[in-house]
Amino acid sequence: DAPVVVPMVIDARRAGGQLLEILPAPVFLAASALVGHVHHNPDDDGVTRGFFLWQGIDGPHWPHLALALSGVTTAPGPPGPSSLQNLRAQYRLLPFVGPAGAMPSVSFLDVLHKRVPAASIRGKAVLIGMTAAAGADAVATPMTDMGRPMSGVEFNANAYLAIVNHALLQPLAPSRTALISALLAVLPMLLLPRLAPRQSLLVTFGIACLPTGVSLLLLHQAQVWFAPVSATTAMLVSYPLWTWRRLEQTLRTLRSEIGRLRRDVERTPLRGDDPNPEADVRFLEAILPVRRAPSVAGTQMPESGSTQIDGAGWSLHGARAVFQPSAGAAGAPVALDVDRPLSAQERALLTTFAARLKTPAPNDPTHEVLTMSLNRLHAAIAAQRSLLDVTCFGLMGMRDGVLLLGALGRPLFANDAARAMLGIDIAPGHHAGDLLDALRGTQADVCRSHLRDLFTLGTESMFEARAADGRELLVHLSPSAPSNQPDRIDQAIVPGAAAITLVDISAIRRAERTHRETLGFLSHDLRSPIVSLLALIRGASEGKGTEQTDGTAAVALYARMERYASRSLQNAEQFLQLTRIEHEPDMDVYELELGAVAENAIAQVIDQARASQMRIEFSCAIEDGVWVQGNGQYLERAIVNLLSNAIKYAPPATPIELSIETHAGEALCTVRDHGAGIAAADLPNLFRAYFQATAQRGRGDGIGLGLRFVALVAERHAGSISAAAAPGGGARFTLRRPLHEG
Repeated sequence: DAPVVVPMVIDARRAGGQLLEILPAPVFLAASALVGHVHHNPDDDGVTRGFFLWQGIDGPHWPHLALALSGVTTAPGPPGPSSLQNLRAQYRLLPFVGPAGAMPSVSFLDVLHKRVPAASIRGKAVLIGMTAAAGADAVATPMTDMGRPMSGVEFNANAYLAIVNHALLQPLAPSRTALISALLAVLPMLLLPRLAPRQSLLVTFGIACLPTGVSLLLLHQAQVWFAPVSATTAMLVSYPLWTWRRLEQTLRTLRSEIGRLRRDVERTPLRGDDPNPEADVRFLEAILPVRRAPSVAGTQMPESGSTQIDGAGWSLHGARAVFQPSAGAAGAPVALDVDRPLSAQERALLTTFAARLKTPAPNDPTHEVLTMSLNRLHAAIAAQRSLLDVTCFGLMGMRDGVLLLGALGRPLFANDAARAMLGIDIAPGHHAGDLLDALRGTQADVCRSHLRDLFTLGTESMFEARAADGRELLVHLSPSAPSNQPDRIDQAIVPGAAAITLVDISAIRRAERTHRETLGFLSHDLRSPIVSLLALIRGASEGKGTEQTDGTAAVALYARMERYASRSLQNAEQFLQLTRIEHEPDMDVYELELGAVAENAIAQVIDQARASQMRIEFSCAIEDGVWVQGNGQYLERAIVNLLSNAIKYAPPATPIELSIETHAGEALCTVRDHGAGIAAADLPNLFRAYFQATAQRGRGDGIGLGLRFVALVAERHAGSISAAAAPGGGARFTLRRPLHEG
C-alpha cells in the first residue's frame, strides 16, 4: 500500500537536440503513484553539493524523487509560457550522512529471495537503484573518500533523509553574501589604523576566523549556508594591503621629515662640527708650535726611531709628527713639523685632530628603500641633535640669564644663570609675572607694566633690579624677532614668543661708584689739605700775620704747613696703594715668614708709637716661625695700616698688642688696642672704601681707605679680615691667611 515513486529525466535524444522530459515506461507509470526527477547539479569544480527541488520543461513542475517520496507534490508555481527550456527552482544544499557506503543497503536479489527479514524493511522508505561501481551513475560529493564516488541511489537517499529531517540547507542569496562579505571585509580597515604593527597581525588572523563563525551561526540557527571563503580571503588580503599603504605613508612622512630637518639645519648659521682637515691644520698651526710639512704621500717613513704620541695614530720621526689615516678613512697622511716638545695639553689637541681623521666615511651597503630612508632620517636627526646640543651648550654656558617665554608667558627654557639670579626653581606652572616677582629692588606693578607692553604691544623695554643674591641686574624684555622666512622653526612652534635677558651689571655699577668716590676723593679729601696749604703760603708771602717778627709764630706756621702736606701725601699714598692692588692682575707670590713681616711693619710705626708714649708688644706662638705663601710688601703694608689705626685711636701710654699664631691650618695675625673700641653699627661697613667710623668722624685725619686696603690684601691672599670689640675695651683686628703646606 505504500506509494511508489518512479524517476524521470530531462535529456535530449541526440546530441545537440531539444531537451525532452523522458518518463518511465507505461507499465511502471501504471504501477506508480508519483514521478520525480533524479537530477543532481555539480558545481564548477565537478563536485555535487546540492540539488533543485523542482525542475521541468517550460516550468519547474516535477519534484525531486526524494521530495516526492516525502509526500510533497505541489509545484512552487503555475507553468509558464512555452519556452522549451529546462527550468529549475529551490536549490538546496545537502548535508550528507557520510561518505559513500555510509547509508545502509541490502541486495535487491536477497529481498526477492526473502533472504532479508521483512521486519528489517517494513515501514521504511526503500530506494531501489544500482550501487555497483561498474553500472551505477557516480556522483562526486564533498564526502568522496579516496576517490570513491557516491552512487546516484545513495545520493537520493541522503536527499530524502535530509528532507524528512528538515535538514536541507538554503544557500544565502548572492547579494546578501556580497553584503555580509563586504561588511566583514571593512572591519580590518576600521581596526588596523588603531593598532600597533604587532597587534595588527594578531588581530587580522583573529578576525579572519569571524566569517567562519558567522557561517556556523547561520547554519545552526537558520539552516542558511553562508560561504566564508570570500570574506576570509578579503580579510587576509587586507593586512598586506594595509601594510603596503602604511609603508607608503611612512616613506612619504620620512622623506618629508628628512627634507624639513635638512632645510632647518641649512637655514641656521650654525653647522655640525664636521671634520675639515685643512681648517683643522690651520687651527693647529695658529696655537701650537707646529707647521705643515711637505706632503708625505707615497713616502715610506722608517719604523726605527719613531715613537707613538699617546697611541692616537701619530708617530714622531725626529721633529716631524706623521699621522697615517686608518683603512676606510678618507684623506692622505698628514705631517707636521714640531718646533719644540709638546706638553700633555698640546698633545691632547693632536689626539683630537687624529680622532676626527680616523672617523671612516659613512657606508650604507643596503639598497632597501625603507632602511635607506631610516638611515637618512637618523643622520638628519643626529645633525639636528648636534645643532641642539650646540645651542643648549651656548645658552646654558652663558653668564647672563636667559628666559624664553611662550605666547602666554609660560617659561619654555631657562639656563642655570637665570635660575641662580631668580633664586627659584622654575617649574612649568610658573608664568613671567611669577619670575619677575622674584627680583628685588623693583615694584611688582612696574614689572607687570613691562610685561603688559611686551605681550600686548610687542614693545622692547629694560629696567634695573636686584637678583636673589644681591647682584645688580639689567632686565631686558624683547619679543621674538620677525622672520623673513615664514617656515622658521621658532615661528612655527612658538608664535608670539618672547625672551627675558638678565645681565649682571654689578661690576659696572661698582666701577661707577668707585669712579664717583674717586672724584669725591680727588675733589675734597685730596684737594682740601692742598688748598689749606696754599692759603697758608699765600698769607705768608703777603706778609699777613706775625710770622716775620715772631719766631714762635713762624714755627707754628711751618708745623701747620707740614701737617697739611703730610696728610695730603698720606691720602694720595693710600689711594695709590688701593688702586694698585685692585687693578694688579698678577700678584707676585712667594714663600715668606709672617713673623718677620710683622717685625718689619713694627719698625715702620715705632716712631709714631713712641711719639704717643705707646709700646708695641709682639709675640709669636711658633718658635720656628709661621710660613705662608704671599706678597711680603702687601702683607707688611696691611699690618702697618692696622698698627697705625691702633696708635691713632688708642689713648696715649697704652700698649698695642701684635700676635702671630696658627689655628686650623691658618695663620692668624691679630692687632689689639685699648681704646674706645668699635661701635656695633660700624662693624658691617668697616672695610668699605671711604667709610669713616663714628670715632673717626670730624677728626680730619683719614679718608677711610686703610682698612679697605687691608681687606683687599686678605682677599688676594685667599684669607679674611675680621674686627670685633676686645674683651675689657678696645678693638681687635684679625688677619687670617692659609698656612704654607710645604
